[in-house]
Amino acid sequence: MDTITSTEFRRRYATLTEPTMVTVLGRPIGIWNPHFVEAVAAERGQQVATYGRSFSSRPFTPVPKGK
Repeated sequence: MDTITSTEFRRRYATLTEPTMVTVLGRPIGIWNPHFVEAVAAERGQQVATYGRSFSSRPFTPVPKGK
């Protein structure tokens, strides 16, 4: 099992494919298991969002700030 820090986990969690131990200051805080997430989503009839996929099909249009 791979071990990574919580900072690195926040950056890479969507790309992890194997169970991974997450640590803070050298202490384990949990295990990320992407297969469990997929199984729960399938049980609920949902689909797991893939990395890099947009939440909306509409393009982002920022609103100008008022002065």
